[in-house]
Amino acid sequence: MRTADYERFARALCDADAPLPDGLCAPGHATLADRFAVYRNNVHVSLVEALAEGFPCVRAQVGDEFFRAMARMHVQQHKPSTPLLTHYGELFPDFIGTFEPASTLPWLPDLARMERAWAECWAAADAAALPVTALRTMNAGELARCRFTAHPAVRLVRSQWPIASLWEAHQHTQPDLGELDWLAEDVMLTRPQHEVLLQRLDADAARFIEALLQGESIETAAGRVPQVDAGAMLGFMLDNATLLEIRR
Repeated sequence: MRTADYERFARALCDADAPLPDGLCAPGHATLADRFAVYRNNVHVSLVEALAEGFPCVRAQVGDEFFRAMARMHVQQHKPSTPLLTHYGELFPDFIGTFEPASTLPWLPDLARMERAWAECWAAADAAALPVTALRTMNAGELARCRFTAHPAVRLVRSQWPIASLWEAHQHTQPDLGELDWLAEDVMLTRPQHEVLLQRLDADAARFIEALLQGESIETAAGRVPQVDAGAMLGFMLDNATLLEIRR
């Protein structure tokens, strides 16, 4: 099959409004449209199932029926951008924010972002984190001007909702949300020992870490959040495998 033919076939398979691709035939008495519809349905079902597997906390929050209805609408609008289903769902949190029936649960998009971040942290490429020894030969001025490349596994999620507490509650078969404090939570996810580590951050620490992860220098990040002990925060990030390399 030529590339152009494959692309037409893929578009037809994913879009119910697209014409059937040329060159197909249906055996027996079945119509070509009916048989192709079965394959289209299988594609959509598999994508909905991928979302259900990837966002179990969101699904638990809204119930299976509601979740699948929401997921089906997302699938109709957004198809995978890569062949790997584990990557599917990167647009789902933003979609939830636009899904009117979910508007009564305003924390749901951020909970989805939390789940997505955890999955991305777990699946990220292995890489040796920057060791603290890499900084020992630097004087204070050199260190202040340092910028860093983030480790591929690190994820920072900032929210006005208790996303870490919600996520942790849903790790139990019967989550108890009755005692939940509905306060903002900022979360950093890392994978220092081949296990995902979730750590809550206060708002100032999150702002400082966010600045460094976005490529700002220590000096600039400290200027944005002067109340933070920049040295202690840098040590915390090194201890938790947050940084990959120095960018001088």
